[in-house]
Amino acid sequence: MNFLSLKEKFKTEKQYEATSVHELLNYVKKLYLSNEVTISEYRQLVKLLETEGARNPEEAV
Repeated sequence: MNFLSLKEKFKTEKQYEATSVHELLNYVKKLYLSNEVTISEYRQLVKLLETEGARNPEEAV
């Protein structure tokens, strides 16, 4: 899964577009936990989202 397909999957499932990279980060974590993305895809997407500024809530403090 790439970044564009992640955004499209989010939009399809949630019925709205993600408003931040933080929202996409939480979503990709949910996908990984439900076995919808592989560990490789998860790592790639998290790395990309983190370069775009996404942070875990506990890191934002």
